[in-house]
Amino acid sequence: MTHEPTYYDHFDNDPDILRLSSVRDKRRFIEENGLIILRCHDLWDQMPREGIPDAWGELLGLGEAIDGEGFFRVYDGAGRTALEVAQQVTARTRHLGQEAVELIGPADKTVTRVAIGTGAITPFLTFIEEYKADLAICTDDGISYWRDRAFAIDMGIPLIVVNHAASEEAGMMSLASHLRAKFFHIPIHHIPQRCMYRLVGM
Repeated sequence: MTHEPTYYDHFDNDPDILRLSSVRDKRRFIEENGLIILRCHDLWDQMPREGIPDAWGELLGLGEAIDGEGFFRVYDGAGRTALEVAQQVTARTRHLGQEAVELIGPADKTVTRVAIGTGAITPFLTFIEEYKADLAICTDDGISYWRDRAFAIDMGIPLIVVNHAASEEAGMMSLASHLRAKFFHIPIHHIPQRCMYRLVGM
């Protein structure tokens, strides 16, 4: 059972990707070992309580959602500063290999509505315009690297950026627990992915 596509494209329908030897090796391994891969993505992204967004909010220690649906949740920022929330996000994701998070915009701004999304579905402007968020927690591939960071600075609305994989890890652990409860006679193990990169300084 996997969340992301086996062959890198969201719909796994690009046969040209097999031009890469590493992809051919992966397919050969799957075929030689008789693996059956089931993908649980969009459903688990929106599953209430157990799915990706609620598990992510719980991991971050944000409390109960005060707004949001589907892929999005909004939490009470409780008048903390953006820097304090960023430090909390870092502390809560460090065990997933997220050594630090990015904080763009005013670090000293007090926030009342903190918005999160699901994996790569973290549209900064949607959080601001539709959900009236004054702090957005987005993923590295869920925003435009230059545009949304520039928006955050120019609008004076802080933006915290984490790795996509780290943001979904709690939801995948929740999926494994859900499957164990339903199929208790089958051994089910969560295989962690963790943050996909290292931060290197001097």
